Amino acid sequence: MGYEQAYLSSLELGTKSPSKEFLDKLVGVMELSVEDQQKLELALQASKRRFVLPPDASTRTYQFCNDLWNKLERLHPALLEAMHVMLDVEDRVAERPRYQPTRLKRRTKQEAPM
Repeated sequence: MGYEQAYLSSLELGTKSPSKEFLDKLVGVMELSVEDQQKLELALQASKRRFVLPPDASTRTYQFCNDLWNKLERLHPALLEAMHVMLDVEDRVAERPRYQPTRLKRRTKQEAPM
């Protein structure tokens, strides 16, 4: 594909992210199907080594991310799994329509039994 061995090594070690040009060549050389291209994209997103908070993130969001980062290596695996479950629950809840109770209609004098 015409790339230096050092570049490929840095991709394997995760010290660099692949460029768009590299991915396009890889897809072409490997003749990846659309499904495989989507899997590759998901794998790239899941393997991010660096995260940037949006500039408009709240102070509370920044504090949470900072606390999580500082404790990340010491968290018990069960706690990490619980956090993953909570994130999945949040995604599932977002997919469902919100429950909104219907208001009761006041009956007229003719409708009310006496």
